[in-house]
Formats: sequence, structure tokens, C-alpha cells
Amino acid sequence: MNPMTCRRAVELLIDYVSDELSVEERLLLESHFQKCPPCLIYLQSYQVTIKLTRQLPREAPIPAEMECRLLDVLKAAQTAEQAARMQPPP
Repeated sequence: MNPMTCRRAVELLIDYVSDELSVEERLLLESHFQKCPPCLIYLQSYQVTIKLTRQLPREAPIPAEMECRLLDVLKAAQTAEQAARMQPPP
């Protein structure tokens, strides 16, 4: 497996806090946290954000029409991003 980079650590963060990493990835990530104070601070702030977000009051659901519009915008953005990745560099 490739050495852990800060970029890869950030990409794996959600899986780490959700306990969805393989044992090997978890160990690599934890080793990276021990050697990289900025990534450890990022992890800690991420965990605090999750904890605080879970404490927020539940709001009424958004209207169905707005939800559909938001999903359409997200899908369009994803499609545009995928298309941009498929194009050869200039």
C-alpha cells in the first residue's frame, strides 16, 4: 500500500470516523496522525463538528419541490465535474 499523504488522510476521514476502513488503512492513517500534527488537528476539528452537528435541533423537512431542485443541481454539478475529468488536459 502507498504511504499515507495528507491529501489521502483527508479523503479517508469520513470512513475513519464511521469505522469503515480496513485494518491496514486504519493503522496507516493512525500512524500518519501521530506524525502529522496538522492532520491530527483536522481530525479533531472534524470530530467536534460532527458532535456539534448532532446536537443541533431537528428542523422541519424541506419542501419536496425544493428537495427535487437541489438534487437536480447536485446531479448537474456532478455530471459537469465528471465531464471535465474526462477531457484531455490542454
